[in-house]
Amino acid sequence: MRKHLAILFLIFFTLPSSYVGAKDATPKKYKSCAELLKDFPNGVAKNSGTIGSTYATVNAAVYKLNYKNLDRDKDGVACEK
Repeated sequence: MRKHLAILFLIFFTLPSSYVGAKDATPKKYKSCAELLKDFPNGVAKNSGTIGSTYATVNAAVYKLNYKNLDRDKDGVACEK
């Protein structure tokens, strides 16, 4: 059991940061929906309970930086398709 825990510990802490939440690392401000949709193809929702966010990526930090310009219908999802 200890060997398994040690292996899991080593794997988890030696993974490059690109594998662990790279999109969540630093929120980016986008100028347009076309720009945001390159990184988030179905838009960005402020939370998982948002109506219409079935396929949108839930990322509160990105939504908070961009909702004023990119959530035109004020439904909690920026640039939804």
